[in-house]
Amino acid sequence: MRLVFIFFILIICFNGFGQVNYESKAITLLNKKLYKQAEEVYREAVHYNPNDHYLRVKLGDVLWWQGKYKEAQHEFLQVIGKDSTYTLAYRRSGLAYFREGKYKKSISRYERGLEFPCRSEHNLVAIYHGLGDAYANLLETDGLDSIEIDRMLFCFEKSLELRPTLKEFDYMRTFILKIRAHRPKKQLARWMFKN
Repeated sequence: MRLVFIFFILIICFNGFGQVNYESKAITLLNKKLYKQAEEVYREAVHYNPNDHYLRVKLGDVLWWQGKYKEAQHEFLQVIGKDSTYTLAYRRSGLAYFREGKYKKSISRYERGLEFPCRSEHNLVAIYHGLGDAYANLLETDGLDSIEIDRMLFCFEKSLELRPTLKEFDYMRTFILKIRAHRPKKQLARWMFKN
């Protein structure tokens, strides 16, 4: 019995202290802009930890940074398929669609992410910010109806409410004022506005 206990303790110690710290390795590589090598680290991490959603999202991020959008989207969708409440995957998927110029798909992903409790305020701010930006780009390219304009303004205002002192959001304040000043008084089917 004593031998079994000692063996059990050794296994716990080996697993706890012997695991490779993938995240710190990958961050070191990312800081050096060695994206391909960071991708390899995250691929190995996902291989050995297939149910770790965070590592899979990070793999998707590294793929996206290299311009591998379809592969990145695949990783985000893998996470969503396993845990439909994992808001970080929706956020990253929305951002990937946004960067590809697929604003309607981006909005759909971000909106879906808001259906679940966010695990962090940062994630919530980023989702609202991403939604506002996607709507703003549609306003310039396709136009928005009144409901969509209201949603865009709400998303930007929510971002500002959650992070009022963030200097990066100053453009939102100016944009909101411009939209309110130029928005047609009567309801139009679609309104386009070039900022």
